Amino acid sequence: MMNSRGDAVLIVSIVMVLWSFTVVVLRFISKQRFRKRLTADDWLILAAWWIGLGLSISLIVGTREGLGMHTKDIPQKFLIPKRKARYAYTFLFNPALAITKNSVLVFYLSLFKNYKVLRWGTWITLAVTNVSALVLTLICAFQCNPLSAAFTSVIPQDAQCIDTVKVIYASAPVHIITDIAILLLPMEVLTSLKLPLKQKIALCVAFGGGAFVAVVEVVCVYYFQLASSGDDFDWNAALSFLWASITVDVGIISASIPTLKPLAARFVPSWLGRYSDSQITTDPMTFSQTQTQLPDFAQLDVQESNGSRDRRMSRSVRKPETDIADIQSTRQSIKWVFLIAVVFWMWGLAYGLLDVLNKKFEAIYGITPEQTIAVHCAYMASYVLSPLTFGGYIFRRYGFKLTLVTGLLIYGSGCMCFWPSSVQGSYPGIFVSVIIIGIGCGTIETAANPFAALCGPQKYAEIRVNVCQGFQGLGGLCALLLETTELYSSVNSMTASTLIDVQWVYLAGAFVVFILAAVVYCLSLPEIKTPERSFTESSSALFKGRYRVGFTMAVLSLGVYVAAQEVIKSFSRNYFVAGLQLQNDKALDLTKAGQGIFTAGRFLGAIAMFAIRPRWLLLICTVALTIVTGLTMTRHGDFAIAMYLLISFFEAICFPTIFVLAIRGLGSHIKTASTYLIAAISLGSILTPVYYAVYGVRGPGIAMTVPLAAFILLMAYPLYLNLSPIERDRLNRVDATVEASDANIAGVPKETICGISSRKGSSASSTGGVVGFRHIEIA
Repeated sequence: MMNSRGDAVLIVSIVMVLWSFTVVVLRFISKQRFRKRLTADDWLILAAWWIGLGLSISLIVGTREGLGMHTKDIPQKFLIPKRKARYAYTFLFNPALAITKNSVLVFYLSLFKNYKVLRWGTWITLAVTNVSALVLTLICAFQCNPLSAAFTSVIPQDAQCIDTVKVIYASAPVHIITDIAILLLPMEVLTSLKLPLKQKIALCVAFGGGAFVAVVEVVCVYYFQLASSGDDFDWNAALSFLWASITVDVGIISASIPTLKPLAARFVPSWLGRYSDSQITTDPMTFSQTQTQLPDFAQLDVQESNGSRDRRMSRSVRKPETDIADIQSTRQSIKWVFLIAVVFWMWGLAYGLLDVLNKKFEAIYGITPEQTIAVHCAYMASYVLSPLTFGGYIFRRYGFKLTLVTGLLIYGSGCMCFWPSSVQGSYPGIFVSVIIIGIGCGTIETAANPFAALCGPQKYAEIRVNVCQGFQGLGGLCALLLETTELYSSVNSMTASTLIDVQWVYLAGAFVVFILAAVVYCLSLPEIKTPERSFTESSSALFKGRYRVGFTMAVLSLGVYVAAQEVIKSFSRNYFVAGLQLQNDKALDLTKAGQGIFTAGRFLGAIAMFAIRPRWLLLICTVALTIVTGLTMTRHGDFAIAMYLLISFFEAICFPTIFVLAIRGLGSHIKTASTYLIAAISLGSILTPVYYAVYGVRGPGIAMTVPLAAFILLMAYPLYLNLSPIERDRLNRVDATVEASDANIAGVPKETICGISSRKGSSASSTGGVVGFRHIEIA
């Protein structure tokens, strides 16, 4: 008897179809019995079920024609019917999934009418879902040229066909991203409702079906990977398409659960709990005032006719945001600093994985060093795209929270985009993926750095940012520990299967990021309550005002530092192997040691700042960088190794310290200043190709003059800070917890401002400003 998975596929398919059918019937009964009407989302879910039924039937037919058997055991007469069945279930999968998601999103649009940001997110998710589904459906529909080749037992030589299994496998990130978006969209509203904890949890679980669908999607991806990479296609593909069918059914069930509340309240009210009249509010996003049980979710769409009252009431459901100026103790700030530290860790992991990925991709697909450098430069250059466009606008308009969430979602999406790129072995795909990741990281840093600086006692701002950036170093070290010595050895030792490890690492990283985005989205993050100046006004003040020289130097110095850092990090292997003639395993160990020293340098630098002024410590480190970089040009064995590793140590504090020193005392221009400083990171793409060109002509020793020149230029900024009376006055006033005024920033003589306090320890709480950065007292 031939071994087959057909019976298992048949039984599971029938069970899931009946289960989803039962839930859809209950949904219609619930809506018709208690709401007396059916809406667009109900008809969409019914359409999705019918298409899902067709998917299951075609899958069952396929198993009767050989799907699920070992390829060598399939009779010749089954080949054409099996191909036809395969065409049907590959064609139906994307429409079924997309219409299910459309039902949920249309439900959101009807439910959350007063939440502008949530509705924007819903429309964007709708667009992504439908456009991707249309493209994928058309690809599956016209998979062969001519189309008749899709229904033949053997594809003719003159025909061209697309591997639809790989297409579905590669499209998994789009499905998972939209599942996560559907999960996250309503969570801020639901978690802020004025309800007892039990009922709030029930709401979140009811609307959290996207999490279950995403998990099923990951399992589906795993089996599609087996099917696309294994030799026994029909044996593995049976489970792949079974899980695809299960994904559709689970999506239909999850989309219907919120609508079953009236039935649950009628027959099992103990599941939902009760609340007293005192807990009932009149907010339009809370429940009915007359019911003592949790009412139908339809009650959530109650509106007032007065638009202004709608907005006022919809805002009242959210917890009031804390003014970041009120967080002036370490105990108050520690939980927020920890959150930002986790964000920095994820950013460091992405940055480190990019380097690992470049080596794997270069080894497996024969990518040239020039193309690898181009990918790296694209990642760095992409930092300019967000801060000066949408990222900066979101930061100035909506604050830390929405900027961080946006950055995390873009970053996670970039990680997911790596999947189809690697599956197809596409260099342009990898190129685009790292640009998306860079845009996400740039958006995150636009908000994360000033948040860490402002959240807590201002005399410790540089310390906090160095500690948070130290976690970025830890993330990079974690990525580097995934590296293996074979990446530094023969290209012939690498296979395409090696890249699968990085695929799953990126997938896991994306899920962690999405979870972190959900956490940040549901939290009430402290925000700057002082009104922000317009971008044009702030830009004019920063580059034409009293501190124009110092701020311009800060922006350029940050870019120069990042450019030099990228050279040191990217070409460490070349220096150790080609310059010092070390073995590959030794070079890898030294690279890991350098990253560890870099991380330790940030934490040790933070400790040193308790005793040494940050501007003095920055000057010491830049001078030391110039010396040790020059000494690496000697290339004398262990001495050169020690000097190269010391570069990592003295680099450590430069970025976070320059950033905080640059924004001190800038008042209401801090957000705009942050966007320019983060955009300067894009200058890190400049010196890497320059170093590579010099390295190719003169070798690694002479090529070290490139970062040496950058470090010499970098010394100018701390020298200016310590020698300029204007800058010393700005920093010293801030060190005393008093801010240089906005008028001074714009160039108005400080004598025209009456009563700027300079007494040590003065408080900003009375003015609502940020102590040390935004505070001014007017007599």
